[in-house]
Amino acid sequence: MRVFLDTNVLLSGFLGTGLCAELMHRLMESEHDVLIGEPVAREFVRIATEKFKVPAPTLSYALEILRRQQMVAGTTAQLDGIPDPDDVPILPRAPWQQSPTCSLPETRRSRSLRE
Repeated sequence: MRVFLDTNVLLSGFLGTGLCAELMHRLMESEHDVLIGEPVAREFVRIATEKFKVPAPTLSYALEILRRQQMVAGTTAQLDGIPDPDDVPILPRAPWQQSPTCSLPETRRSRSLRE
């Protein structure tokens, strides 16, 4: 299975102890392909540094783990109806945009993308 992680999941997974941390732990030990877009990686570094004041050694460790994952280049497809403008550079890199075999789960946000 291919799993695309956004910045919130990555930050919670690396910095937290809850569900996202458990998800990250299981994904890193699994056979699943973890996909990360370049904008997500850049946003991860920015927020970890500016908002959470993550120490340099901790951030370096997290980046080392992220670099082992598959970086997704994305598509130039235009997406209309995205409620959060910060998601515009992220969503074209998600697997459901790149493969007809992947599908986005039915959520309020995903339905607005398909309309």
